[in-house]
Amino acid sequence: MNIYDFWKAVLDQNEIEIRKYFQNDAYINWHCTNERFNVDEFIIANCEYPGDWEGSVERVEMLNDLIVTVVNVYPKGRNASFHVTSFIKTKEDKIAAGGSTGCRCCPGSRGQYLQPARQLPNLRS
Repeated sequence: MNIYDFWKAVLDQNEIEIRKYFQNDAYINWHCTNERFNVDEFIIANCEYPGDWEGSVERVEMLNDLIVTVVNVYPKGRNASFHVTSFIKTKEDKIAAGGSTGCRCCPGSRGQYLQPARQLPNLRS
């Protein structure tokens, strides 16, 4: 899996390309908003999010089937900047599970565009 191409598809909000990188039963956790998405929900959250986005992959670390990325994400006008750290578990060269911190969106700011995803289970109990 080419992680740089994956991030390009996400930043371009390209639904068809994004889908190619995932196992059918993959899930993605956004820890900063306590949400869990299946593949369809993740694509909606990224592709229907308003605005045009750019970014740069600043760091990639790989260990067996785990890919860790640090990506700087910003609107094309560059009036803001967000760093996203993602932990991506792969299986058969596709994403099986993932989790990100420092997400570029939060439920309140996208509420008028999207239905909220499922809340993550409380893992602290």
